Amino acid sequence: MPNLLYIYPKKMPSTELMYESADTAENREKGIFVRFRIAEKVKDEDLAWADAVIGIRDQSLLAQWILVRAKKIGLRIIQNYDDDVMALSYEQVEKVSSLPWRKKAVMEGFAHTDFISCANAMLGEKYARYIPSGRYFQSESSVDPSELIPPSEVESRSDDGVVKIVYAAGRAHEPMFDKYIAPVMQDLIDRYGRKISMSFFGVHPDLSKYSGMIDIQYVGALPLEEYRAAVKNGCFDIGLAPLESDEFTQYKYYNKFVEYTISGIAGIYSNVLPYTLVVKDGENGILADNTAEGWCKALCSAIDDPSLRHRCYKNAYETALTRFDANTKKKEYWDLFYSIPATDKGQRKKAWIGFIKCRYFAVRAVEYLYLVGKYLG
Repeated sequence: MPNLLYIYPKKMPSTELMYESADTAENREKGIFVRFRIAEKVKDEDLAWADAVIGIRDQSLLAQWILVRAKKIGLRIIQNYDDDVMALSYEQVEKVSSLPWRKKAVMEGFAHTDFISCANAMLGEKYARYIPSGRYFQSESSVDPSELIPPSEVESRSDDGVVKIVYAAGRAHEPMFDKYIAPVMQDLIDRYGRKISMSFFGVHPDLSKYSGMIDIQYVGALPLEEYRAAVKNGCFDIGLAPLESDEFTQYKYYNKFVEYTISGIAGIYSNVLPYTLVVKDGENGILADNTAEGWCKALCSAIDDPSLRHRCYKNAYETALTRFDANTKKKEYWDLFYSIPATDKGQRKKAWIGFIKCRYFAVRAVEYLYLVGKYLG
């Protein structure tokens, strides 16, 4: 079984979660061992140890050069992406990432990649066109059935007459609440008053003018496990997931559907990709047209009809059990992994990571001068 070297750009909650799911006692018992390294800290001994290198959405110059070198000495190469980073505009990314030699390095990295791993199948199909094999794996979330709340338990929650609404997201998603939901807050309050409450995790829209009219709670940023536990323990009835529709967002993952389902919550989602890939309106979730009126209509339907919420959660629960089954996904992944030939470790050449890093830091110095000159010019 393989030694897997993961290369990632920086420490973040998603990479920590990936590490926790990969570095388990079960995997070690099966002979699957992992190392997680920021690109700058990769050493020759890491590549000598590894059977495969997995790049985690890392478009940095150094990471791509390491992937290319690893492929040339005989390792399997996998690249994992959960966003269409190739579609980000000059204004959306660090300006250095748009430099032509950077893009060339990324395309060279793709040319030495064995398969792409993407949560969104559409993104997998898109990126698979860049690699020689044309193959991708849809790395959807794996859900442990024990993590799910049985629908009967959700339906039997004590009813205090208040429909609890939650919006859990990052600060970057706050403008979507302001655009689609904030404009109808007064209408909702006029109609329901204290029959509804609002809770926010990670976002803090300004609803101060409604203070005293309904219960509003704000929870700041929490470590991932604490955040998930807090949302799950909140016994919320409705989860909000507004999303803009554009070339970038259509390739995102419908992670909010998974999060709300694990937490026993019926979700309302924007009627756009990628949510339409998994949500069937009125069956395992509610799809809202991306207008204030559309969101108001969807919210009122969910607030007024407990049976609709229960049906949507029950079917979302079934979706999680079948579509996100961990054992099925693992088998598909390893079947693809072992279909890729690899060079025996004893026949490999030395990686010479030190030389690659020297080259990288030299280029970084040139880039710095280039960008300073462009700024001054």
